[in-house]
Amino acid sequence: DWVCTCDAPATGRAAVAASASCVLDECVSHTGCATCVGPGGCGAGQVCHDPDQAAATLSDWTCACEMPYTGHRVGGPAMCTAADLDECTTACISCLAPRVCAAGQHCVDPEATHLSLGDWECRCD
Repeated sequence: DWVCTCDAPATGRAAVAASASCVLDECVSHTGCATCVGPGGCGAGQVCHDPDQAAATLSDWTCACEMPYTGHRVGGPAMCTAADLDECTTACISCLAPRVCAAGQHCVDPEATHLSLGDWECRCD
């Protein structure tokens, strides 16, 4: 009987007398970007995500900038720009401010920019 296997860099389960089940996570095995410095071909301070790891879908991977920067790009390193960051909002996932103010207090971030982190404070209501 004949056996189908996945061609590198795809990985998966070989099959006897049938098609192999192959996946290709382009963030792990990306080789098309000679100038990229980060994982998966993304730049430093960026996260790679391959939304469809079917071996037949290529170049759909994305790079997204990590906080406090914003930006994303499909198929290459993102252009990251500084984002305003209110540490008191629930949108600031990595910030603890909304969870540490006691009852009867509220959070205030006097300078909500990416250059001014850790300056939030709790004030009495």
